Amino acid sequence: MRETSEWPGQTRPIPRLKIAGIESMLIEMLRQVAPCPVRIDDVQTAIQDSVNTDVQIAADLHDGGAILRVWRNDPCVVASRRQSMLTGFSHARSLSEASGWPIAVRRSGGTAVVHRPGILNISLISAQGAVTPIALDASYIALLEVMRDAMALLGIVCDYGEVPGAHCDGRYNLKWHGQKIAGTAGWVTHGSTTRRVYHASLQLGGAIGPDLEAIHRFEAALGEPVPYDTAAHTTVERILAARHNPLHAVK
Repeated sequence: MRETSEWPGQTRPIPRLKIAGIESMLIEMLRQVAPCPVRIDDVQTAIQDSVNTDVQIAADLHDGGAILRVWRNDPCVVASRRQSMLTGFSHARSLSEASGWPIAVRRSGGTAVVHRPGILNISLISAQGAVTPIALDASYIALLEVMRDAMALLGIVCDYGEVPGAHCDGRYNLKWHGQKIAGTAGWVTHGSTTRRVYHASLQLGGAIGPDLEAIHRFEAALGEPVPYDTAAHTTVERILAARHNPLHAVK
């Protein structure tokens, strides 16, 4: 049976691609546009181990090496390193876990995000000699351009910038018609070799409301309550579905 999605005001059901199919297509597009070898992590590990793999890959890269890692994670809220050092973190973690959302901690900055099926994580990891300076903006844009080029092959034209009302907002969101599809964060270590990890969580599909509720619950318990707007976000699934009803405005 063909799956369909009903949208408010539409006159007929619109075909709905399964998330797995969207994921497969996007991974193939990423392979085509990636500026470096692509690593697909299909094997699920513990949520914190999945996050920490970026750190291990960066440590193992030789000077001049780069990898685009594409990976998934089980449902969890991923806190930034800064958030993990706040005095209310232990309480917020317990509250989130009691609500069915375990907590992982990433090394990069920003605020909390959600990992789950239907969200594809993409990490651009590189190692360069210390004499090879790369501007912070250029590193973020390199990751955004990979995602934007892959989306373009699906017929989805994106740009990047701030999205008022979005969670973990910043200058380096991937967006479509003003709605956030992916956010980015990153970290750099300096030494004889400079190691860079810039990562994104791309919304393929699924309900956005529960994600924002989980993030808000955790951040409010930290003492950082921020109201997020569901309408500031969209998914690849919704964008593709909207093609079957051009009069429908994706919400």
